[in-house]
Amino acid sequence: MANTERRTINEALLAVGEPGKYQLLLLLFIFVPGALTAMQTLVVVFSQAGMGYRCQDEFPALNSTTDGNTTLNSSMMLEYNKCPEDVGLQCSGFTYNSTVFTSTIISEFDLVCGRSWIPTYINVFYMLIRLPAGLVLGQFIDRLGRKKAVLIGLFLQGAIGVASAYSVNVEMYTVFRTLSAIPVIAIWDSLATLLSEVTTPHKRPHILMGMIFAWGTGIVALSPFGYLIRDWRTLQMAISVPSFIFLIAGYWMYDESPHWLYSQGKYKEAQLVVDKIARWNRIPSFQMSSADPAADGDKSEEIQDSGESSLKNSCGRIIKSKTLMAILAVCAFSWLATNMGYTGLAFGLGSLAGDVYLNNLISGVTEFFAYCICFLVIPGGRKLIFVILMIVGGLGLVSSAVVLDFANHLTWLVILTTMIGRLSLAAGWQIQYLWCLELFPTTIRLTMVQISMMTGHIGSAVAPIINDLPKHITNPTIRKNMISPSVYGVLLIVSGLLAIYLPETNNKALPVSLDSEMTDTKRGTQDTGESAEKLSFSAM
Repeated sequence: MANTERRTINEALLAVGEPGKYQLLLLLFIFVPGALTAMQTLVVVFSQAGMGYRCQDEFPALNSTTDGNTTLNSSMMLEYNKCPEDVGLQCSGFTYNSTVFTSTIISEFDLVCGRSWIPTYINVFYMLIRLPAGLVLGQFIDRLGRKKAVLIGLFLQGAIGVASAYSVNVEMYTVFRTLSAIPVIAIWDSLATLLSEVTTPHKRPHILMGMIFAWGTGIVALSPFGYLIRDWRTLQMAISVPSFIFLIAGYWMYDESPHWLYSQGKYKEAQLVVDKIARWNRIPSFQMSSADPAADGDKSEEIQDSGESSLKNSCGRIIKSKTLMAILAVCAFSWLATNMGYTGLAFGLGSLAGDVYLNNLISGVTEFFAYCICFLVIPGGRKLIFVILMIVGGLGLVSSAVVLDFANHLTWLVILTTMIGRLSLAAGWQIQYLWCLELFPTTIRLTMVQISMMTGHIGSAVAPIINDLPKHITNPTIRKNMISPSVYGVLLIVSGLLAIYLPETNNKALPVSLDSEMTDTKRGTQDTGESAEKLSFSAM
């Protein structure tokens, strides 16, 4: 017999939101779309992979001149990876070594020699658009609803991916590759929000931790896809078309978030979803109130208006607070270091020693280990674990730089040291997200985290440029192979050392106001649970 006690949406979800059949099936249904977003993001490891090239023209042998100018032997032009403009000649086109790849955008659009900088800036544009897109899409998802946002995102991801596969020139590819970042953010954020809003607060970190495994699965799945499909256009189609399949299936698989429906005044629809959750989980359902919510809604609006006013009035106090500004500076630097390092390693797999398919597979498996570490160690604290991860990861990357320069024949050691950095970055990023949420007062928490994340997006945009630097260094005295991993490694070490300054937040009450943050340095020991409610494990 159904319990007829009238409840608000939060009370109802506390009763029916314990992970059960409904939540687990929803997690299963969002797993493949979540994996597809990872594949769309990191497909450039294969689609933009370099191919050996040489000029297709034959040049007559040139004799030495009396003025001492550099001469050219015709056999030189038969060597791979030699640019004719380096010796004052022009080439009508290039031929490519198709041993590993049938075609990539490098061979398709002749992005070598004088045009070799173009792929770097394609990736920069892809990362830069994530900054405004993230800010706008949050409002879009809140206004439109979680389910509609997911479905629209899946349609756009499929359409943009297919259009990218049919690009007729590099300019067209650049536009669609850049735009492809938008549905990735929309799908991932909408699915994470939907999953969190049907789960009881204290279980949200665990269920969202399950979702993050979809990102690692997408990385792992990309290796067999890339191995079997060596043509970049066909590969792009293969990872884009499934979005249309899940667009159709998602119409029936996904329910709208009851929390969102309730906030929009759609109480009957919200009640139907709550009833469905209870039915699938085989527990009694609960009748929610349709009168109190209106009052709650008005109260929420008042609180929101008050919060916005308070935020504006407190800007000066934030700047004057040395403690808050120091915490913000450390958090922002941590986001910069972790995002830059993760993006640099992820997009730079194609240039890593060894087989590119195996390296990508290893990196995906490394992500799984990182997520497991997060799941196991987060209950034990934030500070010590984050510091250790950053310093160990940084030392791993610096070690890989040394190995690359002095013993690059030890391929296994290069991969091992690099993956230590990758594991530390993936695990540290998740801990960092939770820790930063817990460090700031409620009245400014999300604003401060958004500012920190903005620096992270800047770091992601800079990473492709750092990866590309060695190609443009001709001075033989500069150890160019050491540049990229050394930069990422040093930034991680500095980030870990700076984090020592930050306070531990595990099992401590969250600061509510600026006054509590500024005056109460020794916060209470009782966990309010708010961190669990706000935690949303995310992919890079």
